[in-house]
Amino acid sequence: MFKSHKMKWLIAVGLASVLVLSMAACTKATPTPAPTATPAPTATPAPTATPAPTATPAPTATPAPTATPKPTATPTPPEKVYKLRVQTVVTPDHYEFRVSWADFAERCSTMSDGQLEITYFPAGALCPTSEVFGAVGMGTIDIGNIPTIYMAGLAPVSNIIWAPPFVLRKLSEFNYAMENLGLGDILGEAYAPHGVTYIASYMYGDYGAIMGAKPIRSTADFAGYKIRTWGIYASIFEELGAGIVSMPGEEIYTGISLGTIDGACWSNPQGFYALKMHEVAGYYMLPPACPTNLAGTVINTKLLNGLPADLQEIIVQNARLIGHEASYAIEAEGTYALAKMRDEYGVEVIQLPADTVARLTELAGGFMEEQAAVDALSTRAYSIFDEFAKALGYR
Repeated sequence: MFKSHKMKWLIAVGLASVLVLSMAACTKATPTPAPTATPAPTATPAPTATPAPTATPAPTATPAPTATPKPTATPTPPEKVYKLRVQTVVTPDHYEFRVSWADFAERCSTMSDGQLEITYFPAGALCPTSEVFGAVGMGTIDIGNIPTIYMAGLAPVSNIIWAPPFVLRKLSEFNYAMENLGLGDILGEAYAPHGVTYIASYMYGDYGAIMGAKPIRSTADFAGYKIRTWGIYASIFEELGAGIVSMPGEEIYTGISLGTIDGACWSNPQGFYALKMHEVAGYYMLPPACPTNLAGTVINTKLLNGLPADLQEIIVQNARLIGHEASYAIEAEGTYALAKMRDEYGVEVIQLPADTVARLTELAGGFMEEQAAVDALSTRAYSIFDEFAKALGYR
């Protein structure tokens, strides 16, 4: 058994040896080739010179921007010019025409920078004085300055407010009643339905004195005396037997010259002097029955409302201003004019006796009450005068 195992071991060892030798013989048979000579390295070519950079061209200067032309200013259209015509109640020799209305036109033009161009005319230039109110309402005349009595046909209250006889005694009292007691507002209400706006009072000095070619020295002298007058004064003088003639102020001189009238109850001494009445009438009868003869400045309502607000205000305020200025200037000029007619032209100044003045006052009161009953506005106006006269101690 032992011999058998030993034999197997020997055989195995032999086989292993043979295998190792065979493998070695196989490896030795292929000779190792000689190594390939490493080629000499190719010389690195010199680097191509970097070309000098092309000079950056200087930047083209940016052209200055073309200035944007200023827009052409749109021309301001010229302001509209309003050309207005005024007819006054006086002749060119009157203070009111020479000074007041000249001032009105100049002030309106200056304050409006030329937008208001006012042309003013004397009495009768555009139409008879008695027709001015209607002409303003229709727009054929823009502005009128006329005694309120000329408007009595369309606005009866004008009879009460115009120059109430023997009620007030001072110009300042009358002005106060117009401005502060509502008389001006009443006239505004009365005129509005006729297309007319009342914008200012204009007081022509004392009223009710008579200047004539024949004297009046007593109540009896009124009988047959042909006298130019209006309204309540016409009723009073007619009651005393006078003949009443109606004519505008600008015709009085001719009326006396031709004998159509003997005298006129028309204005204060300044007005008579401006008419040169001293050339044809040698008597001046006092006292005046009222401290003023009220004229109104009126304007066509449609025209006024169509004006820019600032121009409306310029017209209204300047109309009021010349009204106040002229009222007191005329009062002063009246005193001077009466003295001049008396001293230089021989006009006799007559003071009516107390009984005649009392009779005139009595008649005036009765006719004022009658007129107050004509309509509601007349009643209101009369009440204002009556209450104010009582407050002043005149009644």
